[in-house]
Amino acid sequence: MKCDSVQMNITSYQENSLHPIRMKEIETHLEECVACREWYQEVLELETIWNNPALPALEEDLTVAIMTAISSRPLPYRRNNRFNPLLKTALASGCALILFMYNGAEFFYAAASHIGNYNEHFAHSISSMFHNLSGNS
Repeated sequence: MKCDSVQMNITSYQENSLHPIRMKEIETHLEECVACREWYQEVLELETIWNNPALPALEEDLTVAIMTAISSRPLPYRRNNRFNPLLKTALASGCALILFMYNGAEFFYAAASHIGNYNEHFAHSISSMFHNLSGNS
């Protein structure tokens, strides 16, 4: 068995989740290969550290110490991201002017004529509704 294959399957070997034949192959390889045996020992040590971390003892006034340290620092530079309202108005006016200059007149004319058609249709519908109501009375 090659070292790459052993190292790839070492976690499954450790969890005892491999086929018994594969387990025996890895076990034999670990007995024969010093490099893989050392690597396996490091994996075991890392797992122990990971599962049982040694946490340092914390000060009782840790929150106070952190808040004091934070409050003593200067405030970071904060850029004002708001646009000037005058700039917004000028920008919107400029965009409207450009749209109007470059074929915008046709767009506005088409939009206005369609609105007129909708108004005419709506007015006709309302008047026919009233006509039907007054004729039925």
